[in-house]
Amino acid sequence: MIFYLVLILIIASFAAFPYVRMLIKRVVLLHELKSICTEKKYILHDSHRNWIFDGIDDSYTGFYVECPKKVYSVKLLGTKSRLQFINFIDPSNYSIRKYYGHFRGIVGGVSYWEDIARKKKPYDFTYNLPEGCSSKELMPIVLICPVPAKVSAMRGNTRVDLCDGDHTGEGYLYTRRGFLELLFDDDSDNNKATPSQS
Repeated sequence: MIFYLVLILIIASFAAFPYVRMLIKRVVLLHELKSICTEKKYILHDSHRNWIFDGIDDSYTGFYVECPKKVYSVKLLGTKSRLQFINFIDPSNYSIRKYYGHFRGIVGGVSYWEDIARKKKPYDFTYNLPEGCSSKELMPIVLICPVPAKVSAMRGNTRVDLCDGDHTGEGYLYTRRGFLELLFDDDSDNNKATPSQS
């Protein structure tokens, strides 16, 4: 009986690990956002209470960072594994490519992948926009935390790899580190610090 209980606990721990990892990284993100906003005198607005749990299928903005000249509207998403690829097809469609491993043969080897096409709602970057922010420049941000192995977007019939600052078709893509550096550079003086490594 004890053996089966231990086995169930081990399986449950492995199943829960991706979600625990995601939560920890997002709690770290929240702490760093608050530190930057305090230091730079920016204002952090929540668009809803539970944005820390937002995923790619949720359509609404998670939070806003109000700076002197602009407002960053941030849609938070992430992946459960670094071995996944995200491809933005259009505002209503995306795909996730899962990596299952590389198997060596006599000549070279074979990598096994699976592309899973999914639908989503277009992102709403003005959801619960705070009063006083509508007069400032709105910057739509797609923030990925935790990051996958690769992010891409379709440009016509071509899949193009994306990095910090590239447009997904709806907003500007940033990793946690890239977005923190962006906030440090926005409307700042020459006294800049460097955010911690992801």
